[in-house]
Amino acid sequence: MLRFALSYHQTPLNSPRASHWDLFLEQTTTTTLLTWALDARPKVGTHVSALPLSAHRQRYLSYSGLLSESQGIVTLQETGHYIPQVWEEERKSFLLFGQELNCYAELFFVTEKRGWIMAFSESPKDRLHSTGERSTE
Repeated sequence: MLRFALSYHQTPLNSPRASHWDLFLEQTTTTTLLTWALDARPKVGTHVSALPLSAHRQRYLSYSGLLSESQGIVTLQETGHYIPQVWEEERKSFLLFGQELNCYAELFFVTEKRGWIMAFSESPKDRLHSTGERSTE
């Protein structure tokens, strides 16, 4: 199974980016992690803005501590495994198996202005469509 980690990234006061949550996803094809900055802690029944970040090293699957170049502090909050369901350019969905995050996650691109959204639901039938509306399937 592929691994994931969720960390809280506390940025310095003078940072251009606010403190946020980082979701790290292990990949099968490379040794780097797909990484997304989330504006709120993910919980089942919520959806949050997501910003794709550059690939990170695998050490972030288990790292807590100071970051180089005064980028702040990361605190590991959760780890687990995930199973990809859909893996397309503008939409990804996967099942998360963690301590608290045992759910279906869907990441989708909305518009250039709104960017990416990540939705967390109990099952795929409870998912949000790319419009942000709850599925009735």
